[in-house]
Amino acid sequence: MWEGGVRGVGFVTGFGLSPAVRGTTSSALLHVSDWVPTLVTGVAGLAVHSPPHAPPLDGVDAWAAISQGRP
Repeated sequence: MWEGGVRGVGFVTGFGLSPAVRGTTSSALLHVSDWVPTLVTGVAGLAVHSPPHAPPLDGVDAWAAISQGRP
């Protein structure tokens, strides 16, 4: 657990999903740090900005993979 990490199962549901994606499964990996940019850009439709003199936000926007099944 301490050296290799822990894997968990998750699911996403809602009206923003394409009909082609509903009821499918994906083996894509998503890290916990990817949820912030995904929710801010994909769900809220806002741009991710870092405050001045702050390091950039870590994570990748995975909304296309979740909502449309694209990598």
